[in-house]
Amino acid sequence: MRIINIDSFDDERVAAYVSLTEAQLRNRLEPQKGIFIAESPKVIDRALAAGREPVSLLVEEPWLAGMEDMFERINKRWGDNVPVYVASPEQLKKLTGYRLHRGALAAMRRWKLPTVAELCKDARRIAVMENIVDHTNVGAIMRSAAALDVDAVLVTPSCGDPFTAVQRAFRWVPFSKCLGPVSMPKHLLALRRSMTPNLGNTPKKKIANIGRRKD
Repeated sequence: MRIINIDSFDDERVAAYVSLTEAQLRNRLEPQKGIFIAESPKVIDRALAAGREPVSLLVEEPWLAGMEDMFERINKRWGDNVPVYVASPEQLKKLTGYRLHRGALAAMRRWKLPTVAELCKDARRIAVMENIVDHTNVGAIMRSAAALDVDAVLVTPSCGDPFTAVQRAFRWVPFSKCLGPVSMPKHLLALRRSMTPNLGNTPKKKIANIGRRKD
């Protein structure tokens, strides 16, 4: 690891933590080249265990010694050139607006998502999110899915970014997006053919019952 002390957050090397928007982090045109931010050593550790590649870390100076084992694992897997930017607690408080008690952030590469068929092939429990635009709600559903031992989560393109949700997750639930011209009802019908039963809930009064739809 390369330990680099940061004197100012105007430094472009820490732009991912300071100035990039969610859309810029996400990189809509080439998602596999985008990044996401993992918060806290525990979440970073889970991400590393899942094979997610770190781009850089931003660490509070007092936390450095306690993360040496993590740094060693990163060195062995991805080489010793991953930068660790170090700032004082006071600097990070100015950046976030509050004391960063978790001590560390990591910019990590997004990965190529599986297809719907690949994701659902061996799944027994699948959660589906349609048009959930608020990131807080997406995060709550992802964490609930993890708590309920859901095997896979499907989201529509208009949903909030699931990568934003996994940045705080302590258990990673595989997910993918329903892309292309195929509508969500058709995706659900395909799932229904391979899995039973279908369970769901919506506050809408006028909604099609997928159990009674015909192809």
